[in-house]
Amino acid sequence: MAANIPLHWPDGMFLQIDEMKFDRAALVDEVFLELLRCFTSENRYVSNNAGPTYAPTLFAEEAAARKTSINPRWFNG
Repeated sequence: MAANIPLHWPDGMFLQIDEMKFDRAALVDEVFLELLRCFTSENRYVSNNAGPTYAPTLFAEEAAARKTSINPRWFNG
């Protein structure tokens, strides 16, 4: 029986992600995409560059992020 092992690819090397970090990363990705869809549908544009439209900062202020206790730094990858 094969087992699934979550991996990530930092600096050109596969590394295993521990279960808790993997679950947290999945939640952050889900909330990030939900907020991106919401902002886009409301014509509120965000950017990946630091500044007044920086997505991680704006998303961290939203209720969807606050209710899940997501640390704003987690949106930065």
